[in-house]
Amino acid sequence: MPHSLFNALLQKFHAGTLDEQEAIRFRDLLLSGACDELLKDAVEQRLQQPRSPAAFTDAKKQLLLQQLLQHIQQPPEKKQARVVRWWWAAAAAVLVLLGGYWFFKPAGPHSPGPGMAKKVPDINAPEKSTAYITLADGRQVLLDSLARDVISIGSGTGVYKNADGQISYQGAPAVATVNTLTVPRGSRPVGLVLPDGSKVWLDAGSALSYPTGFTGTERRVTLTGQGYFEVARMNAPGSSGTMLPFMVTSGEITTKVLGTHFNVNAYKEEGMVKVTLLEGHVKVAPEGGGDEVDVKPGQQAQWTGGHLKLDRSPDLDEVMAWRSDRFYFNGTDIRSVMQQVGRWYDAEIVFKEPFSHSCVADLPRNMPVSELLKIIELTGVVHFKIENMPHKKITVSR
Repeated sequence: MPHSLFNALLQKFHAGTLDEQEAIRFRDLLLSGACDELLKDAVEQRLQQPRSPAAFTDAKKQLLLQQLLQHIQQPPEKKQARVVRWWWAAAAAVLVLLGGYWFFKPAGPHSPGPGMAKKVPDINAPEKSTAYITLADGRQVLLDSLARDVISIGSGTGVYKNADGQISYQGAPAVATVNTLTVPRGSRPVGLVLPDGSKVWLDAGSALSYPTGFTGTERRVTLTGQGYFEVARMNAPGSSGTMLPFMVTSGEITTKVLGTHFNVNAYKEEGMVKVTLLEGHVKVAPEGGGDEVDVKPGQQAQWTGGHLKLDRSPDLDEVMAWRSDRFYFNGTDIRSVMQQVGRWYDAEIVFKEPFSHSCVADLPRNMPVSELLKIIELTGVVHFKIENMPHKKITVSR
């Protein structure tokens, strides 16, 4: 019975005529594993059929694979790794690739047929940085205008773009002033080398305020949004072995660094500050005083609702995905997903109604937003409307 049912549903799948209930039954058959051999045979048969070599680009193939992975991966139990049957996920993706049909999109009188996707407004992923530095006197330096030549910013200090494309400072200022690097929403991330040699990368919708020279008994910077830090060792004045502490203030907490690699996520709209340690040692404490948390590599300090707690096993892939230019959702709530989407594409996000939904996906951030949202829509639980006039807006509904 499963064999005949699978073959019947497979034919309707390629014809684009699956209704909602049939799509659910087809998905359940795939997930059950009862038709694995049939699925392999179907893929082999489809591969033997002629097709236009220009019909699908490599990017399209990757997108279709991700669409299937999004649908067949189930949100994991907390603290458990995802278990993915990659071979049949890829096989199912080949079926989609060669059949040319968006999986689980219910057929209807106005549904476009295979290969006739409806054209919708779209928003492209950011292609360049629109970041800028605000100097102490209020002047702004657009990073796109920087070259290898040093631009003087006063007090014996200059700023330039190094060979790695990171922003660097040159010279020791007579008087240290505060600069702010801002990476707007809809901008590509930017790297910065601080005067002490520490490196910082800022994600879209982030800003870092820092002095043009570190003096005194500590090195302190202020972060909003998300940044990844690689802190250089700097000895305290008059000491040959004591390290000058590096302090990151983000919202209502301060992270004290003792030479380390770590990520801080402090977007206001997230309602939580998360400090994740990759290497070294940090201490996190409330700004107004209170118990501090010692964070070890692979752990995450979380500040929410006026309370500080320690997560001993956060998903590091999810934390660091932005540094690899990827979206990584591992049972991530739809509101958090859309906050990331809004920052990256610089789009207003509007929920027509409150609801909960978890997303699982691992996708490149360089795709147009319409392709990303099509993948999320495959669950059948959430739908999107994209507008780009008069401004960029995405409406989320059931």
